[in-house]
Amino acid sequence: MGGFNGGTPTAFKQLVDTIAHNTDIDEKNGVMAQWHDESHLNRYLYDKKTLILTPMYGYPENRVGSEATHEEFHETHKLLIMDKSNPKWGGHKYLRGQSDKKN
Repeated sequence: MGGFNGGTPTAFKQLVDTIAHNTDIDEKNGVMAQWHDESHLNRYLYDKKTLILTPMYGYPENRVGSEATHEEFHETHKLLIMDKSNPKWGGHKYLRGQSDKKN
């Protein structure tokens, strides 16, 4: 899950500046990383000592059992990754602003 990043303000600014610089170099050379910004993030973090959070900080919605109550879920998990294909949330196109209609 690449949507949850953090660190001290100085460290985070260094990360952002480095990735921006590296993607600019790639663009000048006509190169596109296979997984776009995630490839650059992975490369940046490869040599760093980082805190890796447990899956409780990014648990997929479709993996939560329907029998789990809200309270039971939050005893063991902190963040829920919403399933964008779920019509309850509107679907991929709606959530990405590509459509005004929910699925």
